[in-house]
Amino acid sequence: MKSQVQLNSSKYWGYMDDRYRLDGKVAVVTGCASGVGESVAKLFTERGSKVLAVDVNADGLESAMDGSKTLPRCLKM
Repeated sequence: MKSQVQLNSSKYWGYMDDRYRLDGKVAVVTGCASGVGESVAKLFTERGSKVLAVDVNADGLESAMDGSKTLPRCLKM
């Protein structure tokens, strides 16, 4: 199921201007196939961070991160 949470940076994160750039940073974000994890991974890449997007749901992760600049990886636990 596709996440209903859409944390568009212009609507919810408008206060995050250039003071909150993440250029040169690396983040590992879990739960990226949907919900908050998906939104955080996309926001961090918009802000300049390199993101390793992790989830146990390979199909959901691939679908959620399609077109983003993240490095999606599925980890089977």
